[in-house]
Amino acid sequence: SFAGLPCLMELNLRRNNLRKLEPDTFKGLNKLEVLDLNENRIFFVHKMAFLGLPYLKSLALNNNCLCSIPQSIVLLKSLRYFTFLNNVKTSPLLVEDLKRLSVVDMGINKIGCDCREREAKKWL
Repeated sequence: SFAGLPCLMELNLRRNNLRKLEPDTFKGLNKLEVLDLNENRIFFVHKMAFLGLPYLKSLALNNNCLCSIPQSIVLLKSLRYFTFLNNVKTSPLLVEDLKRLSVVDMGINKIGCDCREREAKKWL
C-alpha cells in the first residue's frame, strides 16, 4: 500500500517481479508524475489499475509480458510520455487515445496488421 506517501512524485518499481496490476494498485499516490514499471513480468493490467493518478506524466512498461496496451492509460489525462518496448505482441491501437501524448515508444513489439490498425500505423 502507498497510502502513507501522498507527496511522492516519482516511483521506480523496475525489476520487482510484478505480474499483475489490480484496481487501485497505486491508490494514495495523488501527486505521482513518473512511474517506472520496466523489466517486471506484468501480463495483466486491470482497467482501473491507474485510477487516482491525475498528475501522472510518464509511464514506462517496457520489457514485460503484455499483449496489448492497457486500456487504463486512457484515464490518465496528464500522461504525455508512454513507453511500451519489448512486450509480447501489440493488439490494435486506438489512435484517438494516444494523440495527446508527446512521446509513444513501442519498439521491439509485434504489431498486428489489419484494417483496424492502418490509421495507427500511419500516425506512428
